[in-house]
Amino acid sequence: MKLNWTTAKNEYSIRLLVSMIAIDSCSQTTTENKYQLAKKIVMRLWARQWLSSQVHSASSMVLSLTSAYIRFLNIFVKRGLGRALCYLAYGLLVLVIGSEYLIVLPYESHVRPSFLVPIYFFTGIYLIINIFYHYRKACSVDPGQPDPSEALPQCRRCENHKPKRAHHCTICDRCVLHMDHHCIWINQCVGLNNHRYFLQFVVFVWLSQCLILFSNYNAFREHLATIHLPQSAPFCVEQVELAPWREWMCNNMAEFISSFVCFDYGLAILLVLVLGGLGGFDAYLISIGETLIDFMQDADERRSQRNWRSSYDLGFKKNWLRFLGLKNGRSFMRYILLPSSHPSLVDYYGHQLIDPSEISKFAGLIPSISLFHVIHIVAVTAGLGCSVRLKRLRLCFSIPASLIALVCKAGVLYSRDHGGKWSLESPPTVGIPAPSPQLGRRKGESVENAAGFPKENASC
Repeated sequence: MKLNWTTAKNEYSIRLLVSMIAIDSCSQTTTENKYQLAKKIVMRLWARQWLSSQVHSASSMVLSLTSAYIRFLNIFVKRGLGRALCYLAYGLLVLVIGSEYLIVLPYESHVRPSFLVPIYFFTGIYLIINIFYHYRKACSVDPGQPDPSEALPQCRRCENHKPKRAHHCTICDRCVLHMDHHCIWINQCVGLNNHRYFLQFVVFVWLSQCLILFSNYNAFREHLATIHLPQSAPFCVEQVELAPWREWMCNNMAEFISSFVCFDYGLAILLVLVLGGLGGFDAYLISIGETLIDFMQDADERRSQRNWRSSYDLGFKKNWLRFLGLKNGRSFMRYILLPSSHPSLVDYYGHQLIDPSEISKFAGLIPSISLFHVIHIVAVTAGLGCSVRLKRLRLCFSIPASLIALVCKAGVLYSRDHGGKWSLESPPTVGIPAPSPQLGRRKGESVENAAGFPKENASC
């Protein structure tokens, strides 16, 4: 029986009635004793009922307060702490850049060889551009969420389709495609569309801190010795030629100069360790085709299987090409080492996308059909599977084996993720909408034949 106030009150009345009947049926007990006994029973039942109601009220209050506290934390982390940390990250970047270019680099110029100063200067500019670009992209690019659909499985909280590798984030209050984790430093989740930006931001920050550790050692060692003597800071005492602002800084903020230099170096040591571990582990997960949540969910399988391998693992090289989006002429130099907003090659289900340009390579080899027919054939065949129809299709139109392999790839991926066939009237897309079934259809010809598939009994 579900315990609530109504049922408890009814139970109390029934027990009291049964007790009164039992007392009244006892003939050997006097009326006064019956009254005293009934009074004790009533008081005991009333106390039990009152205690039960208080416990129920207290538990309801605790649950309400807990849910309200969780909602408050989510709002605070998303709107308060997350935004504050984003501004803090920008502030730290500006502080470090200002200290490096206003104090450290001019001071190192009279200690280091002259040819190293331009190298430090332009390398720093390159890293700064990439850091700001990728951090802004990681914060602003939507990580991706499933399209509204009634397909199964459904998310219990979003009440929307939840495809493979999508997870619900309680802070963002939505499902995120390819969710890796929620990062408070970018105030959103790291997912399908912004994971590359996040990792590149981490890598470029780590490289910049390594540069600081290498180039700032002399300045750090000498300023650390005079951190308690503001007027004796080496930057103010020695002649620094590349700093025309030195006199103004030493007159107005001499007590902060040594602190800035030491703070930059200490922060660099911390970030090299923290971001090195974070970036290294993230790179390992990408190498095996996993996200952080996938890795945590597969923990039992990894312990139970000696030669465990992720079901999303395509191999080290293909995993990185898929993650970085390097395909079809995209070079590492242009699209990774320089700022680029190209998308990755991962779809909802964790497989590599089939680029329409792969299909267009074979369009010139098929004389009897157009490029749109080729794409339509690929789309339809993907749903039908690689069966006898493919063999007949190849014989009728002299389609190369490489295109047949591509069609098989599309069919396997689609059937694996959707688990069923679909009709010609509603084919899935592979990057370009399918043509109308009327395109290229001859009089008296069925829609199936117009799409490029002969009937079962038709001959070529």
